[in-house]
Amino acid sequence: MSSLQKRINTHLVVVGGYLLLGLFMTWPVAGYIGTHVAGSGGDPWQTMWRFEHKAQMLSEAVQAGSVGTYVAEEFFGRSQPALVNLSVWPWMWVQWLFGQPLAYNIVWLLSFILSGYAVFLLVGTLASRNEKLPEAAAFIAGMTYMFLPYHVAHAYGHFGAMQLQWIPFIIVLSISFIRKATQLKVIGLAALLIVQGWTEHHYFLWLMLFATIAAVYYRADVRTALTRRTAYSGIGILLIAGSIIFLSYLPTIRLALQADSSLNLGYQQLVRFSADPFAYVVPAAFHSLWGQIATPLYADPGGFTGNISEATQFIGFIVLLLIAFFHQQIDKRTKWFWNIVVAIFFIISLGPRLHIFGTVTILPLPYEAIDSLPVFSSIRAVARAGALVGLAATVLFGLVLATQLKRRGSAVAVGVAVLIEFLFLPVPIQSTKLSAAYEYIAADASGTVLEIPAATNYTIASRALYASNKHHKEVLGNIALERALDDEAFVLAKQLPGVRQIMLLRTTELREDREEFFGQSLNDSLLDAMDYLKAANVVVHTDSLSALQNSALETFLAQRAGFAAVDYDDVRVFTKPASQHGDGVLLMRGEGWMSVGFDKVRSSVFAEVPEIATVTLINTTTSVKSVIISFQLPPENTTSGQIWIDEQQASTFDRSGSVSMRYELLPGEHQLLIQSRGPGKLIIQNPVLTVESR
Repeated sequence: MSSLQKRINTHLVVVGGYLLLGLFMTWPVAGYIGTHVAGSGGDPWQTMWRFEHKAQMLSEAVQAGSVGTYVAEEFFGRSQPALVNLSVWPWMWVQWLFGQPLAYNIVWLLSFILSGYAVFLLVGTLASRNEKLPEAAAFIAGMTYMFLPYHVAHAYGHFGAMQLQWIPFIIVLSISFIRKATQLKVIGLAALLIVQGWTEHHYFLWLMLFATIAAVYYRADVRTALTRRTAYSGIGILLIAGSIIFLSYLPTIRLALQADSSLNLGYQQLVRFSADPFAYVVPAAFHSLWGQIATPLYADPGGFTGNISEATQFIGFIVLLLIAFFHQQIDKRTKWFWNIVVAIFFIISLGPRLHIFGTVTILPLPYEAIDSLPVFSSIRAVARAGALVGLAATVLFGLVLATQLKRRGSAVAVGVAVLIEFLFLPVPIQSTKLSAAYEYIAADASGTVLEIPAATNYTIASRALYASNKHHKEVLGNIALERALDDEAFVLAKQLPGVRQIMLLRTTELREDREEFFGQSLNDSLLDAMDYLKAANVVVHTDSLSALQNSALETFLAQRAGFAAVDYDDVRVFTKPASQHGDGVLLMRGEGWMSVGFDKVRSSVFAEVPEIATVTLINTTTSVKSVIISFQLPPENTTSGQIWIDEQQASTFDRSGSVSMRYELLPGEHQLLIQSRGPGKLIIQNPVLTVESR
């Protein structure tokens, strides 16, 4: 047998070993691979939705002959500021072959297998060939990286962050490229960099920092090894990959550069999603044996901040102890490089200010010097720099094992010990069988669905988003859409009268006695809003609401509004009768209003207009509606004003008295603007919209 064949056989055995270990350690995912999705919470549902949604959009672009436009918008930044997510595209071939949930679960399992194999290659590249069991050491290192608690924590739902394989693959190929550049390696490196940039942009940023550290540390070696051709090829790789990544993330960059960017969560959130230094030595809360003991340390407040996925950083006692006791045998230069990597990314992961078990200390950290800079201020989870800490520690662990393992028995013992220390069985899974309610919804002719609590429950919102691929209707107010679409759905959910009260049902009661802005009745407003949205159904997830909330919705929708109710297990669907309508006119409050509220003492609604305030008037019918806008000007008002409708001046008024304006409202939407004409705030009292019957 040739040496090449032996190497191929070795790698096949290694990949097979990682496959078997992956299937065992992630049980019961493999047993339910076609009916359930691995992980917990709403993120797996969002990823499955994204797979199907992007595949559908591409298919529609092909059918419409607009592939060029679609590619430009999807990959080359030709769209409005938005949070771009391209993480599914490197795996779209799996979607086309298998569909969901099989495609998601296959990629999920591959993230473990490929992570192990990538570190096997990396440690094998760095380890001395003079060691007795270099393959065994590299195998155990890869296995350790596979099942790092950091990896497992993000595998519960963070599709991009769980893919730890790309960084070690890129490092291995970079080393090989420097040693001997070929055209195939150039193409491979460019492709891997693009894949990493699309999969998890946090990791791409940290990879660039890692490359800078390596270039400085090994500058003499790189200078010696690089030929002019290799240098030009390297520059070409960075230019091609960097340009494609930059263009694809232009919408996100534009969003990040906005003064009020939604990506900038603020200083407190940045600290909250930074790592705790003790997280690296505290076992994971999901450990099969001692997870319950560690769980209180992950409680916020009083423990690690953020959520378990971002807080988990445990490296492993076996890993740390073996490195501490046997690091002397590692090549000194290699050892110091990886120690530097551990130190730098450990400090970065701690964020701008040291916090210990939820207590933020007065000690600032280096990250505070850059946290307000553009782009860096939009890094939502700086704790993910811990991925490089885990990688560097695993490499050091593998190099230590390469110097210490002399017998296969000892290798097996160390491997088993690592598996026990990282044990996380059973993995949480979720059934992907959707409620029969969605089949009912798919059969009607409506275009929008109101889903409760899709506006308040993240997991249900994400599942509802995935279900929209089946019934092909927009789910209004779905908080999962924050990362998928523009803000229009949120504006409608927050401002449409009637809809706003039931969609944002956060309190323990539905205030049926409270009129909407401008005196609109809740009942009429909801009926008109549903006509405007072309919505027929309100989907209520009864098990996620309190008994009082369910009772309030039942009373209002079924008894007052006359909706028909049908139960599907834990889902109740309220259907609006086709004959039920309101007065045909809606008023949505826009921007510019301040201090809107009810004064109990004077039993009046008051609103302030510092400069200009807007409302949208909507005639949902096909005929002209005669409406009257009226309000009083209380004694405390000190300025006059004017009203504009569709950019036409409709009325002016003085600083006292009352205002009443009639307008013939054509079908469709109309913009009404109330403007203060003097210094101070315009104050109006008891604004009322009246629709005259004909």
